[in-house]
Amino acid sequence: SQGADLAPPEVWAQIFDFLDFQSVLQCCACSSSMLKDTMPLLTTLTVNTSNEMNLTIARRFRDIASLAINSVYTVSIEDAETPEEFYVVNMKRLAVCRFVPFIGRFDKLKAVEVGGTMDEDGSVANLIPLTTSYLWEEGEGYPHLADRDLMLL
Repeated sequence: SQGADLAPPEVWAQIFDFLDFQSVLQCCACSSSMLKDTMPLLTTLTVNTSNEMNLTIARRFRDIASLAINSVYTVSIEDAETPEEFYVVNMKRLAVCRFVPFIGRFDKLKAVEVGGTMDEDGSVANLIPLTTSYLWEEGEGYPHLADRDLMLL
């Protein structure tokens, strides 16, 4: 808390723009000045799990203009490194349901990057390879293919 007083909230907000949502919350929980003065000034936010799309907490972020949500789907590669290689994209139902109400909380929002994670290593996958993909709804086992319109949200 004492270190937070050494820099103005505007400087902390610029630093926080490079942190993920969970890290921002941890920093703001340590200092009331971070919570009240810095949190509303953030312009970029990265959400990595559907549980982080909390409508109550979203109200505290007044100036968010760019949002990256990396929890809408998972991607796995089948028959890797063969001519028959294809991607299986699993849409996460909870994340899809929370998506629109969550982004609706940000009045100054200009850009949203929708992403997911790779099953193999948990890395962020920001683009669904449309030409070689099969979409599956979470919880719906094989052979139920999801509607490709889900990707357009």
